[in-house]
Amino acid sequence: MEAATDKVYINNGIESEEGRFLKSAMIFGANALGKLNLFNAITTALITIRNSVYRQPGMMVGNIIPYIFDVETKNKPSSFEFVFIYKDKKFVYGFSATKMNVIAEYL
Repeated sequence: MEAATDKVYINNGIESEEGRFLKSAMIFGANALGKLNLFNAITTALITIRNSVYRQPGMMVGNIIPYIFDVETKNKPSSFEFVFIYKDKKFVYGFSATKMNVIAEYL
C-alpha cells in the first residue's frame, strides 16, 4: 500500500526507488460494516482474473454479486480496480462486469 504524503505516521513507511510504502495497515470497525465484503470483493476480482483464460462465450464471468439494496446499482456492472508499481512505473488495471459479461477492461 502506498503511504500518504503526510508525516503523521512517518515510522510506518518504507522508502524505495518506487516510492514510500506502508509497513502495515489494518481494517477495523464495528460488526456488520462491510469488512468481510471488502475481502470478498478482492477475492472475487482475483478469481475472475485468474479464470478468464478458461472462459468461453456463454460462460459466467465470475461470481459477481451486485449491491442489491440500491435500486439504481443492482442492475449495473460491478467495477474493480488495482493499482501497482513495476520498475518505476505505476499501472492501473480495472474492469467492469456482470455475472455473464465483461463490460469494460483497461490497463
